[in-house]
Amino acid sequence: MEPIITYRNYYENLPENWVSIALSNICEVKGGKRIPAGRKFSISATKHKYLRVTDMKNLTIRSCAYIDDDIFELIKNYTINYNNIYITVAGTIGEVGLIPIEYDGANLTENADKLLLNDAINKNWFLLFLQSEQCQKQIRESMTKVGQPKLAIKRIESIIVHLPPIKVQELIFNKTNYLLKYLNDWFYLLFYLVHLKKEMELSIFVLFRLLLFQQLFQQFSLLFVQSYRVTWIKNQYT
Repeated sequence: MEPIITYRNYYENLPENWVSIALSNICEVKGGKRIPAGRKFSISATKHKYLRVTDMKNLTIRSCAYIDDDIFELIKNYTINYNNIYITVAGTIGEVGLIPIEYDGANLTENADKLLLNDAINKNWFLLFLQSEQCQKQIRESMTKVGQPKLAIKRIESIIVHLPPIKVQELIFNKTNYLLKYLNDWFYLLFYLVHLKKEMELSIFVLFRLLLFQQLFQQFSLLFVQSYRVTWIKNQYT
């Protein structure tokens, strides 16, 4: 059996009131279940949804398979609920996300686990942590190297979390969410400019120059107004 890797010294100096703890102290990890050998998914939609790793994309669920009543009875204890966090543990390893309301109570593949946080943790902050290089590095180095790569529950539980106070968790999420939205807006702007370039045969560099000129013009205008105000004040009081 390979030793479980820990990272208690991943950062030597943490901010005040932060603590380094194993993930098992703040989160319960539970696995999924495969459908019985020889059985197949339903060819039509049923009332029993089944989530596979291929359905888990971009921090959410994009699709699902369906199983019949008799298969559900055999694996009914392996479900995942709305707003639970999932993590993929085989195939594509380390992908995480939240379960949307329409997949509440769906059955979970054996190639993914669910993470049940305690109430002292901000779920949105924790999701950011799971995507961070600090966490993903531990995941990569904790995967089994023999045969098909896999991430065991014990190894997930041993991941070291550098945990800030709850108010700091909320602050980190809010600031990060704001920056991501800002970057997303710039992405769509660049996407638009690329298409505009194709349509107008205008160089992207020229467009950036126009934007730069606009910024310089705004700064020049501001300086001009400030200079005008200073001159006006001098004229009034001298």
